Amino acid sequence: MKGSSSLFKFLILGAAILSMDSVKAQRNTFDQILDGEVLRLQGLRSETSGDKYAPAACKSRYKKMYGDKYISVSIGFGYGDSDDGSVALDSMIYDAFVRKLTRPCPVDVSACGFLRDKKDPSLFQRIVFDPTGEVNYLVSLRITKPSLSWNGKDNTTVNHARQLQSCMAARDKFMGEIARGTDMAFYIGHSRDGGGPDFCPAIRLPNNHVNYPLYQRRKQGINDLTKAMSDAVKAGKPNQIVGSFSCSSQKHFEARLRAANPKAGYFLTSRTVSFGDIAAEAYTSLDSVLHQRCADGFNDVFEFRKFGTNLVNMF
Repeated sequence: MKGSSSLFKFLILGAAILSMDSVKAQRNTFDQILDGEVLRLQGLRSETSGDKYAPAACKSRYKKMYGDKYISVSIGFGYGDSDDGSVALDSMIYDAFVRKLTRPCPVDVSACGFLRDKKDPSLFQRIVFDPTGEVNYLVSLRITKPSLSWNGKDNTTVNHARQLQSCMAARDKFMGEIARGTDMAFYIGHSRDGGGPDFCPAIRLPNNHVNYPLYQRRKQGINDLTKAMSDAVKAGKPNQIVGSFSCSSQKHFEARLRAANPKAGYFLTSRTVSFGDIAAEAYTSLDSVLHQRCADGFNDVFEFRKFGTNLVNMF
């Protein structure tokens, strides 16, 4: 019995070490994906609102956003559960995202150089210049993530009550920022086959598959999002740009988003994309807006990756 107990403990320890190695490898993968985006953006010469012959629609979009020399950005990570729910990927990609935002700025990259607020760790700020280099703006960026840790099993068992509090708080904070009129809002997560955005661990069937029919019936996430956007419009502070970086978000959400705010520009996806790739698309889109790229500039950025992110009603 004593030997069996020791063997059991050894097997448990071995599984834990293997799991940590897998998490480390996944974190490295996310870092490499975002590092690739940073390298690609360096030296990318593309059309911006500062170009002499830039389209009027491009100049108008950025004038509305930057008119008061201040831009507010809200990024909400959804709960990034893996297929079987054992891992919460949002914790890992959040860390990689923050590392890229706070690193010194390479040449021609704008989504970098942010300073994290010492009292509010969800707040990041930096000064950016317009394409002419003559006018500067303050960018205030807030990021929320819902998962307690990367360990999806713990999040949904021993820490379930705390996890639910955390994900509901993240949802309320993100939706509240949209309702108060943040200039730009990005959601990075799962579409839940039209039931998202979603900030909590997936509701699952007895076979551990995600209960997509339930999400499709309730549509709680898109209801919350469009209500927040409508509230911002009613308050006279409509959101200028909204991005849903989630699988097939154009099919699932475009009609309702545009009904809530017909004048906003949108980043929407046309296909199923991995969590790392949608985060990379969001990072590149953020950089492009801070860089004030026009339609041709965005085409240059997205053409390389071909992951199905589309500009909708932007310019």
